[in-house]
Amino acid sequence: MYKKIPTHILVASSAWVSKVIISLIQLFIMKNLIQILGEEKYSVYAILTGLIGWFALFDFGIGTSLQNYISEYRANNKNYN
Repeated sequence: MYKKIPTHILVASSAWVSKVIISLIQLFIMKNLIQILGEEKYSVYAILTGLIGWFALFDFGIGTSLQNYISEYRANNKNYN
């Protein structure tokens, strides 16, 4: 009667829904933080939290690549040392 939703469509749509929810929550939190901290303290908070993303990029993807390498070798029962 009805078709099963493909897994890749389900994953992509749930990722987009979560992005929308997160952005709405961030807008709500930003309004409240500005009221609580004031504009000057919030600007320091915004700069520091913005730097977190840049520091995450700092490893140039080495951590993720290494994790994928180890997972591939473990899946094939190979020595990954």
